[in-house]
Amino acid sequence: MGSTPPSPDRILEHRKSYPKPAAPISPVLSFDSFGKSCKPHTPSILDIQNKLHVTSGRAAIALALKHAGINPGDQVLVPAYHCESMISPVHHVGATPVFFRIKADTSIDLDDCKHKVSLKTRAMIVTHYFGLAHHLKAIRLFCDAHNMVLIEDCAHSLFGQQDGVAIGSTGDYAIASTMKFFPVFDGGILASNKHSLDNIQLARPPIAFELKSALTIIERAISYNRLGITGKIISLFARIKDSLWGIVKKLRGSRDKSHSSPASAEGGFGLDPQWINIHTSRASRFILEKCCKQRAVSLRTKNYSVYASKLSNLPGCPPLYKLTSSHIPLVFAARFENCEAIFDRLKREAVPIWRFGEFLDVEITQAAYPVSYDYSQSILQFPCHQEMYSEEIDWIIERIQAACIDINTKTPTNR
Repeated sequence: MGSTPPSPDRILEHRKSYPKPAAPISPVLSFDSFGKSCKPHTPSILDIQNKLHVTSGRAAIALALKHAGINPGDQVLVPAYHCESMISPVHHVGATPVFFRIKADTSIDLDDCKHKVSLKTRAMIVTHYFGLAHHLKAIRLFCDAHNMVLIEDCAHSLFGQQDGVAIGSTGDYAIASTMKFFPVFDGGILASNKHSLDNIQLARPPIAFELKSALTIIERAISYNRLGITGKIISLFARIKDSLWGIVKKLRGSRDKSHSSPASAEGGFGLDPQWINIHTSRASRFILEKCCKQRAVSLRTKNYSVYASKLSNLPGCPPLYKLTSSHIPLVFAARFENCEAIFDRLKREAVPIWRFGEFLDVEITQAAYPVSYDYSQSILQFPCHQEMYSEEIDWIIERIQAACIDINTKTPTNR
């Protein structure tokens, strides 16, 4: 008899033993972050006039569902290829997620969606995965025909356009995660071209969190040597972060039992209800406003091309996407044979690596949702953000090549 696979909690606990990534998995602050020239301009969800800056993308989803009047007992169509951050807001408002299939290019399987609609279906969440903007005209018509609210999940796709329409503009609401694209500690966006958001009340974050945000941004930059000599000098001040934070917590004592920061800012997947109606920290908002957006677009595209060029002929890890004009990449994503073994090896070698959608809802089986299930078991993602050094990307590619050659020539494939 086969053994029972380990639970996600046990897997995540085991992974705490992995070393810190040798290069930043997400953007960290540098003096180049602000750039000298930010033209030309690439369309972005940031261009939408009606928007709120909140603590995370998952908080933005929760706010969108509430603002749209989604209530307990309602149903929300959600992609079968997902992470907990996309599902927890649906449960938070008391609604039920109803999963739909995606196609091999990660676009929506509209035929499957048509079979999932019921009189209780009130909303649909569509995701632009890994930076690829999908065509949404048919989805928009489908939602209108069934009186459903369309929420564009742009957590992976802050920039870009499709069919001449900027990303985030087609849905009734759009959400984004600025933490994935800029060197900030916290940050999400709720935007809408269709609705005013003025009646959503947001509170300022606690002073302790404001302090933690600013210090952590600096600390992360220093830890990856992004601030040069200046960083070494101010590192003396950054080292007092933990001491200051300890003092603040003692001063608060038993009066405040809430988490010191949202799980999203610390790499967690859950939704913290107490952080939903909270503004982005001042430090993160300042950096978001001042960072050169076009630099982020140009360098992400350039870095992605380096991965694609050097790994194109390597067996066992075909890229998920070919770079197109509608693709402003979040990461370089590829499908790997012997994915788990390669993931474990690369993590032990301190390679920065993601696995979006690794832990799907128990309803997502291979028989019912073959593409989503396969992608959860085979796709790995690597950083191509604007704060990567070229030598770091070259080193990551070398480690990928060595792992694929060593493991794929010795181990049967897992697909």
